[in-house]
Formats: sequence, C-alpha cells, structure tokens
Amino acid sequence: MKSSNGSLKISFNNKRRRFHLGQPFYPLCILTLLALIAYPLGAVLLQSVFPNLFDQGFYPFSLQSFVSMFTETYTYQSIVNAFLFGSGSALIAAVLGTFFAVLIHRQRKNTSAKSD
Repeated sequence: MKSSNGSLKISFNNKRRRFHLGQPFYPLCILTLLALIAYPLGAVLLQSVFPNLFDQGFYPFSLQSFVSMFTETYTYQSIVNAFLFGSGSALIAAVLGTFFAVLIHRQRKNTSAKSD
C-alpha cells in the first residue's frame, strides 16, 4: 500500500476476531471428555480383567481373557494386520503431508518474491 506522500506503508494488523468463551468453559470441556472417552474406556478395561462385572454374577480378577486372546492365531494375525495398516497409513500421510507442505511453501515464497 502506498500512502499519500508516495512512501510505502506496511500494515501488520491481521488480527482476526475470535470467539472466546473464557476460562469457566474449561471444566465443562474436561467433564465432557471424561464422560465420552474415559468412562467407556475404563469400563471396557475393567470388564476385561473382571469378567461379568456388570452382570449378575461377579468373578474375581482374571487375565484368562487376555491369555485366550493372545494364544489364538487368528487374533494374533488381526493385531499384526492392524499394526501394519496403521503404520502404513501414517507413513503415507507423513510423506504426502510433507510433499504438499513443501509445495505450498515454495509457491508462497515465489509469490512473495514476485510482489516485492
């Protein structure tokens, strides 16, 4: 932008207005997080070591469900496949993300160099 006297004027006023709820909102967020994620996850983990915890009968602490799960070849193969799929997906996402980040950075660098 040029000012009225012909000199170059640079403006750094790029602040956007943001919707800010404030600090009293944070406990509600934490409670929602606990209710939607921590409670179901904790219930599943407790159910895995205390069979029939939420049913009529209650059995003492047991790791038998884990033993039976890891001794079956079908379950072991499923875990290996899930790990390979997750690792492959993360690798592909990292490569593509890096490629597009470099591409955008170069494009912005070239555009700013032309405008100077």
